[in-house]
Amino acid sequence: MNYSRWFCCFNLMVCLIPLPSAAHAKMYRWVDKQGNVYYSDQVPPSQSKLERKVLSDTGRVIETIRAAKTQEEIDLEKRLAILRAEQEKIIAKQKSTDNISVPLSIEAVKPTSPQESS
Repeated sequence: MNYSRWFCCFNLMVCLIPLPSAAHAKMYRWVDKQGNVYYSDQVPPSQSKLERKVLSDTGRVIETIRAAKTQEEIDLEKRLAILRAEQEKIIAKQKSTDNISVPLSIEAVKPTSPQESS
């Protein structure tokens, strides 16, 4: 009788110990083009270009992996980079041609009185 009680307690404790691989596996959540929501520990290759979220053990979003960019978005980013570079060149040229003189000290801008000049 004592042996069977010990055996039952041992089996119960073994069943309650979580498996390390299942407890710490990354979980992903993504929505396909039809609006279906999926949860899995692996993202199928056909769905890897969609935006997906990495979930913690408690189901909270810890990271968002953005969807792959379309060719139109890639071209737009290239165009914006070119425009930013041109803008920086214009700003640098404008700064070099500006003739703003800034006084070095307050004494340089104090008016002199007639008594000080004599």
